[in-house]
Amino acid sequence: MKKYVFLAGLAITFIACNKSDDDVPAPTQTSSFSASIKEVFTDPHKDLKNLLVNDYIPYEITIEDSNSDTEGVSYSLISKKDENKHQILNRDFELYTDNEKGEKQKVTTDYISFSPKGKHKFYIKPIVPGTFQHTYTLQRQVNGKPEGGYQYYDINFNAVRITAWTHAELYKWIWHYLHQSSKHYRIYHFKIEDGTNVNDIYLSPKSTGNNKVIQTFFVLYNGSIHNGGELKVDEEKDFLPEEHTYDFNPPLLSPIISEFHIIQERPNQDPYEIVYYNINIEER
Repeated sequence: MKKYVFLAGLAITFIACNKSDDDVPAPTQTSSFSASIKEVFTDPHKDLKNLLVNDYIPYEITIEDSNSDTEGVSYSLISKKDENKHQILNRDFELYTDNEKGEKQKVTTDYISFSPKGKHKFYIKPIVPGTFQHTYTLQRQVNGKPEGGYQYYDINFNAVRITAWTHAELYKWIWHYLHQSSKHYRIYHFKIEDGTNVNDIYLSPKSTGNNKVIQTFFVLYNGSIHNGGELKVDEEKDFLPEEHTYDFNPPLLSPIISEFHIIQERPNQDPYEIVYYNINIEER
């Protein structure tokens, strides 16, 4: 069973010292630069609570440097590798920057180079569901060679995968006197995944003792609200009742779930609600 300390949002911190792989503190090193990193969502339907697999999570890094020399200077944001925290590049996530045309461009190395100092934008794209606990190193370089100390930044977020699909077919012929007709049905299924690592339980809250967590869902589809009841990850469930018609398959009224609401209720706490928007429905 997965065990996990709940991470509701994203935290970005920075440590201006060296840090070894086993997290033993190293002596502080002097550096002329500093930076801050923040998320910069522009989509009103997207925030840190409702990230999905294959979303491009936008970040802005602001680099300041008291050293006035700029010739040959660049700053490398280097991704640490950690299997347990979903930080294996191109297996758990991808990195992107904007090119001169404003188009997203995939980063093919394990670092992003920024030049000159100032504000720059980059993206993290989760390609698997899970709880991402990333550590990045920022390093000043002159003509491609490291100079000065390192700085460390933590970026944490959760991403889930929602798969919704529908299927319609003829399932019964009905014979009448000198006449026959057919019965058809359409089903509406979905499945939610929040990851397979022990720390991946964003949508798998654990109930302990009197702290019972109730997780339910409802959807807004084709202008109507449909209550779905209890929700568990990795289980196939219906998001709409099965439909039946005669002589033709029930039509798919919309290929999109407009809103998918998940509510977590804990004793003596306000409900925690997550809303995912515009979930595509596959025709199978």
